[in-house]
Amino acid sequence: MGRKGDSMPLYLSRFSYAPETWARLIGHPENRAQAAQSYIESVGGKLHGFWYAAPDRDPGC
Repeated sequence: MGRKGDSMPLYLSRFSYAPETWARLIGHPENRAQAAQSYIESVGGKLHGFWYAAPDRDPGC
């Protein structure tokens, strides 16, 4: 554990998939968290979690 005051902010990234992307993922499932983790780590970050939300919470739907 770090000392008091030693902290790093956490950020929430939201995204949505186009209908064509959902169709592709249904036909050929893959772990998209791995792709996100690779990108985030390539820019010096760390992925702490990867979750999907219900469409009524996604303004892109």
